[in-house]
Amino acid sequence: MFKASTYFIKEQIPGATISDLINLYKRALKEQSVSNISSNADTIDFTNDTFRFVLNKFSNKFSGFSQGQITIVDEEDEFGVYLRATSTRLFKSAGIIAAVIILFSLLNSEFTIFPFIIGLVVFILLVITGLVYTSIFFPVYFNSLRNDIERELEGQ
Repeated sequence: MFKASTYFIKEQIPGATISDLINLYKRALKEQSVSNISSNADTIDFTNDTFRFVLNKFSNKFSGFSQGQITIVDEEDEFGVYLRATSTRLFKSAGIIAAVIILFSLLNSEFTIFPFIIGLVVFILLVITGLVYTSIFFPVYFNSLRNDIERELEGQ
């Protein structure tokens, strides 16, 4: 389970509501090519399809997550924004890529253990790279998204 959080100080965005924040976060998820998005009063649920690959380098910072939830809480002086998401899509995508490599290796050579070792190494490298990338860069993106939303709300 991956978690991230941020907050908006109410004094900096007077008149903003949870509904405004929900709509802006939903728009950001749509711009990031997230597969499925639904919301209620203070929560956004999202999922990414396993076999959907987006080739646009600017899209889907949420691509490593198979599903997640953004909850916005109205606290005394601020709006808290909390993300909880699972990274199982990362494992599935790495497994598919590793399986394709193993399959092609087996078709192009005789049956040995070597293609399976290469597939395992590719799988491990992809998973580690994805987890490190998510743990380092996603919080930076999440705060950057918060700043963009805050600027938009201040301009209204």
